[in-house]
Amino acid sequence: GGIDTGCTFGSLKEKDLALMIAKDAVAELARLGVTVIMTRKDDSFPSLKARPDLANRNRADMFVSIHINSPGGRGNGPSGTQVYYHRSDGTSRLMGECIMKYMVQHGKMPNLGVRSDLTLHPQSGLAVLRGSRMPAVLVEVGFITNPADRARLVNPEFRRTAAQAIVRGIRLFLGDKP
Repeated sequence: GGIDTGCTFGSLKEKDLALMIAKDAVAELARLGVTVIMTRKDDSFPSLKARPDLANRNRADMFVSIHINSPGGRGNGPSGTQVYYHRSDGTSRLMGECIMKYMVQHGKMPNLGVRSDLTLHPQSGLAVLRGSRMPAVLVEVGFITNPADRARLVNPEFRRTAAQAIVRGIRLFLGDKP
């Protein structure tokens, strides 16, 4: 958010799409009685370090970072959902697998895998995951550069479905019957 738009395509910005999905997920979690702390509720820019620090200070049980993907460049590119966890953290990987199950099942997104963030940054992984002291995942909902994914991402119903899939995955991870 804020000065960092994230990936873009025309007038579409990752920061806006991701926040809409996050707000839908928060509404669903609140309905279930879950306390949620958002790293941002508006168009502000918390640093990559500030995000997991907030979760750590509040002794959060888990950390879920929602993003929109871009392979760089333009064109159709890949399509689908990816979930990242830090290094070889098996608990975070399991949470990612639970979320992916519902993203594919309900969001009808191609499964591009649940993988270690070391596949992106071999030395350090992703900052928002690296700094978390609890199970943590980064969900790339879809590719802004892919026409089919983009059509889904701009659809409010798809964004709600993606948020619900993330919530169902969290519930499955916690041993609840979603």
